Amino acid sequence: MGLFDLFGKNKTLSYDEVRELILNKDIQRLKKISIQSFSTRHRSGDTPAYFAAEKGYKECLQIIAERAPETLRTQNRDGATPAFIAAEKGLRDFLEIIAEKAPDTLKTQTERGVIPGATPAFVAAEKGQKECLEFIFEKLP
Repeated sequence: MGLFDLFGKNKTLSYDEVRELILNKDIQRLKKISIQSFSTRHRSGDTPAYFAAEKGYKECLQIIAERAPETLRTQNRDGATPAFIAAEKGLRDFLEIIAEKAPDTLKTQTERGVIPGATPAFVAAEKGQKECLEFIFEKLP
């Protein structure tokens, strides 16, 4: 009996349980778990959406963005969102997914962390991610 068999569709899974589904790229189960499961957090404040972006699991991020787009706006303890990690890693296609569902996150500023006031554009510029920086500037008013 697997994780999904034990908990079913209506139970909210823990962050670690959702993380395991993401690590296994278990798209079918990610499509079926409760939407509340995507709002769970790691002790660092990271959400499953942040984790999927950090690991470079595009299909998992897409599912989360479709099912729980509000979680794309959630900041971790450092004030970073999935848009920050996508910009840092040069994942323009991830930024496209994020911008489609939560365009305001492209201009979100960190409230804390190493550089308070940093934005995804700042992170992209700092890391030399030109394509991401250009995409962000195209999308911002």
